[in-house]
Amino acid sequence: MGLARGEQRDFEPDVMIASTTARGADLLRAAPLIIVEVTSRSTASEDWGRKREAYPQGGASWFWIIDPESATVTIMGNEGGHFVVTQRLSEGRHLIEEPFPVALDMSLLMR
Repeated sequence: MGLARGEQRDFEPDVMIASTTARGADLLRAAPLIIVEVTSRSTASEDWGRKREAYPQGGASWFWIIDPESATVTIMGNEGGHFVVTQRLSEGRHLIEEPFPVALDMSLLMR
């Protein structure tokens, strides 16, 4: 399953979380709450470029980029159809509040 928005933009995110209010076939049409990409040297330009531009236009509320090489998680929120960095996480434990509470232990994530 992927996110298709327009003829030239069809992506298959690593993780896509939709609202629990969407059911059945509507789940496939619902704009995702969060899209997560695990980036690498071979995908970084696509993740930070085209996907960062396309996902908010497709209605995604949040975009997380996990970078195992730098051991960081960048969290971006959709503000007016563009993603804006709200947090950049590195070591330690973090509590992310939006769009729902998530406890994130960077040492476990980066194993």
